[in-house]
Amino acid sequence: MPLSIIIGPGNEHDSKKLLELVGDLDWKPEQLYADAAYDTENIRRGLESMGIEPNIRNGRKPRPYNVGL
Repeated sequence: MPLSIIIGPGNEHDSKKLLELVGDLDWKPEQLYADAAYDTENIRRGLESMGIEPNIRNGRKPRPYNVGL
């Protein structure tokens, strides 16, 4: 059974509606687990401001560098 539903444009990524979706819940989870597609500062800060600990896989890839320089 869904806890909440939001309908958006088909070409919009789910992450754009995450904070709105979680904010509409009658209760707030202590933690939220998500994959790297949801790894944005906006989402992390938004969840923290709601008192929810974000457990989101780091989606940022380190840039290659030359250690010999």
